[in-house]
Amino acid sequence: MITWFTIILLSIFLALKLFSLFGVKINDSFIIAITPYIIFTSILRVLKDTGTIHPPLNYLLLTPIFYEVTLFIIVFSVLLTKGIAPRLKIPDWYVLFGSMGIILSMASLALLFRVLDMVHPEFFLWILGLGTVLALIIYGICSFFDFSFMTNRLNALIIWAHLLNSLSIYIWLDYIFHKATIFHQEYKWTYIVLPLLWTMDNKFKNKESLRNIVKLSILFIGLAAATRNTLRLIFGI
Repeated sequence: MITWFTIILLSIFLALKLFSLFGVKINDSFIIAITPYIIFTSILRVLKDTGTIHPPLNYLLLTPIFYEVTLFIIVFSVLLTKGIAPRLKIPDWYVLFGSMGIILSMASLALLFRVLDMVHPEFFLWILGLGTVLALIIYGICSFFDFSFMTNRLNALIIWAHLLNSLSIYIWLDYIFHKATIFHQEYKWTYIVLPLLWTMDNKFKNKESLRNIVKLSILFIGLAAATRNTLRLIFGI
């Protein structure tokens, strides 16, 4: 495991060097554009769980190899879209990058619906609906009291992702174990996400790259888990 951890860190370092070489900045727009890719790779994990993806391809979706595959997909898509955006006369390559991620997510989700039938569609409505409403309420209250830290668009996206994850965990505990509680080790990231975001915004103001890499990691942890948990619940996997 230590070897894989070292490989992943080295891969991230090389990816950052490559981004720097091609003038790719790890800013809010970049991280938001990555969101569909997080959803896409999470759907692939669910497809692997269904047995749709067979050996040897399914081995690429096992942890920790999965993180290397995710990084490769993102790096390849970044370099591809940044390179062809000017030729397509698209002024903002982030738009093309994000759009490609959306297409990949929709295609993989369509495949999932093709091989499985929804067992509990109500779980999707509860998780996405309630999570979005709670996120909007928090955003509205913070806007009213001028808490800019909470209304930053990237921070708002991260909070929304972890709300979805928390709700998926709550329903999972209730449905599987009939022991729904907010005091469970699965919520550990939910408890520390706000202190982490506050620390990044206030203590690392002059270290944009480090701050945004940490925020991207927090977003990935919340959104990937929320996507996979929700899909497993609604399809009864």
